[in-house]
This record gives sequence, structure tokens and C-alpha cells, in this order.
Amino acid sequence: MKITPEQEMQVKAIIATMNCPKEYQCYRSNFQIIGSARLVGDAGVVECIAERVSTCRYGLPFGSSVFCSCRLRKYIIETFGR
Repeated sequence: MKITPEQEMQVKAIIATMNCPKEYQCYRSNFQIIGSARLVGDAGVVECIAERVSTCRYGLPFGSSVFCSCRLRKYIIETFGR
């Protein structure tokens, strides 16, 4: 997937503020290796729909759902719809 220089700068700014236990696999794979997720409502909440979310440090269980607190994942779904 091609991203603009501005998007690249935004991604790098987000990466600079966080510590990813998966070593930014989503970014390094050009956003090809990424857990499934969807935006919920107008609040921009990201719900994880990947199978192994229980082992993710950014997964926040709530009822029968798991929400994602990863800023990079939120940026990816909001900007690229992925």
C-alpha cells in the first residue's frame, strides 16, 4: 500500500510515542500483516475482531468485545480503512 509523505510522518510520530511488543509488524509489513478490527460508532472506538486479541497488550476487554487502545492501529483504520 502506498502512503503519502505526510502519512509517513504521522505514522513515525505515533511510533515515536509508543512501545510495540510486536515491533511494529503492521508498519514494517506495509500494513499487510494487521489484526482485523472495525470502527464502532462516531466516537472512533476500535473494536478488535482478530482471533488472538486476548494476548495483545493493547486489547481492552469490555463485555463480549475487545477494544483496541493502540494509537497506531486507530490511525491505520481511520486513515486507510484497514
